Amino acid sequence: LTTHLFNDRLIGFIAGVLFLLLPSHVESISWISVQLHLLSSLLYLSSLVAYERFAAKKFYRNYLLASLLAFASLLTKEIGITFIAGFILIELYKKTPWRAVLRRLIIPIFIIVTYFLLRFYATGIFLGYYGQTQGGKSLAEMMRMFIEMNVNLFFSYPERVILTDWLFNHSFVYILLITVFLFAVYFIFQKSRKQII
Repeated sequence: LTTHLFNDRLIGFIAGVLFLLLPSHVESISWISVQLHLLSSLLYLSSLVAYERFAAKKFYRNYLLASLLAFASLLTKEIGITFIAGFILIELYKKTPWRAVLRRLIIPIFIIVTYFLLRFYATGIFLGYYGQTQGGKSLAEMMRMFIEMNVNLFFSYPERVILTDWLFNHSFVYILLITVFLFAVYFIFQKSRKQII
């Protein structure tokens, strides 16, 4: 996807190396019960490739394929819901007029609404964590889960547990790191908007 989007094999290679080095969900290679992570990732990335091809050449079969693959990814694993952000970023990169973007988002929004309705029918909750049906989660537990998800992107077990505990007990440091990260992203975005998207 990166090679195709930027028409540069070096950038594609660098993206592949970063993907290889980040330890997120490395357990799925040896933990066969997590095969849905791999399947969801395959469907998700395939939907982004199909959508990028649609945005480049305006073949509506690619748009339909991207929508179907995104929905399949979403039904496989909830993180697939971020496909809409990927579609929007591709449109921003292609500098598509906002009215056209809004028209193109009708089906993805319909997919998300359908997903939430199915989720409510199957689990009894529309938004939130499944465990909420058994008493919910406190704000502190939700914050801890959020920290763990962030740490999980860069560290694997057992380091991620140790770092999560430390950051949870030192919330000021975590908030400071997030603030510095957001300012850095904003600064880079101002300098290289097209590349960062």
